Amino acid sequence: MIKNAFFDRFYLPNCVGIMDGTHIPISVHKNVSTAYFNYKGYTSMNALVLVDHMCKFTYVLSGSKYIICLHNIDVRNLIYVKKS
Repeated sequence: MIKNAFFDRFYLPNCVGIMDGTHIPISVHKNVSTAYFNYKGYTSMNALVLVDHMCKFTYVLSGSKYIICLHNIDVRNLIYVKKS
């Protein structure tokens, strides 16, 4: 079970994934640069990633200039269950 693996490896109880976001620097045409200009002073795209207990990517959300505050995303909307 994934939550047991997180506890065994990282001592995190009831954890099924780790989420983090980052800014990826990009070059864009000057006509649209203001849409991608971030608070750090350069053009970028946000990326949100989820990893499993083996640090493998299980979900990536990126490529949208409209993702402004990733920390405000409702994680319940990101749940993806892979059917075997």
